Amino acid sequence: MDTLYLTDLDGTLLGADSRLSERSARALRRFYDEGIAVTVATGRSWTALDVLAGAPLRAPMVLLGGARVFDATRGTILREHVLPRGCLCAALEILRGAGLCPLLYTQDARDEQRIYYERGADAAVHAYVAGLRARGDDRLREVLRLEERLEEKAFYLTARGERAALEPLLPQIQRLGAHAYLFYGARTEGCFVEITPVSKRAGVEALRALTGARRIVAFGDNGNDEGLFAGADLRVAVRNATPGILALADRVIGENTQDAVVRCIAGMEGLDPERL
Repeated sequence: MDTLYLTDLDGTLLGADSRLSERSARALRRFYDEGIAVTVATGRSWTALDVLAGAPLRAPMVLLGGARVFDATRGTILREHVLPRGCLCAALEILRGAGLCPLLYTQDARDEQRIYYERGADAAVHAYVAGLRARGDDRLREVLRLEERLEEKAFYLTARGERAALEPLLPQIQRLGAHAYLFYGARTEGCFVEITPVSKRAGVEALRALTGARRIVAFGDNGNDEGLFAGADLRVAVRNATPGILALADRVIGENTQDAVVRCIAGMEGLDPERL
């Protein structure tokens, strides 16, 4: 494989409604028909498959922020990393010590995603939970302590706060052996510290080995795409990206609401972006 195009989903390939536009879906189908390989690197889990139902991808995809590489055509997990129990317990204490109310994302014994929050969590967490439930999300569970659920596969730990309070926590958490970064919400106001076993760079390196791609072109918009950019050969940011991602980019294109990713790929492959 010569070139593999690797794109983030929310804020990058997906529109403001966090869905794949019909134009982007049609373009992705055409790309595969013409032998152009495109896949995703996202913080999402199985929900990535739902939003991509209009354009099933045949190359392996990176899920859970780099923690899982998944072959959707065969339904098999190719690579997987989880947060070790000791690391999780120490990270939870760091977050609580800073006055934060963490949420824990896991995959249970049936590999179904669960989002756990603690009894007594603050108003912001309860508003987040209420918003997800209003949209029909059934992943949420209240527990007394998050440590009760550490027998499940833990991929993601997060907490909302002010940037000034969150930034000093990053080196503390990274010393535990986890990957930590700041993420700026789109639909939800505020800044989040996000903790994962690895960065998207691990997913990029796995895809390079699995596909034999000689060049990887990455598209991103937010803090968790720093690892994506670190592993890529060409880094492309959408115009609505955070300042940090814009500074790392080799090229800046239009906004996610303008089908900018598929238009860019079409142009790089000699196709007319206006005829997608």
